[in-house]
Amino acid sequence: MSKLPTNVNFLILRYQQVKENVHFVMLRNNDGIYSTGTLANIPKQESTDGGWHLFGEQKFEKERAAVIVYNKLCRGVPVKIK
Repeated sequence: MSKLPTNVNFLILRYQQVKENVHFVMLRNNDGIYSTGTLANIPKQESTDGGWHLFGEQKFEKERAAVIVYNKLCRGVPVKIK
């Protein structure tokens, strides 16, 4: 099992609040990869430390396709919509 990095930095490019303390975000990771996810501010409970957590990154096929198109547009690559 690979160890996930704990010091990942990312820049939030766009966000939209979908619920109280929950935002849908488009972000750029420190390695230059664009992705999407849900950023939630979870209250501290017995089972969690609480704080901001990122969930569902590129969970769905359409979401991943949107990120690929966004990456191409950012690099100036022509995109064909089918």
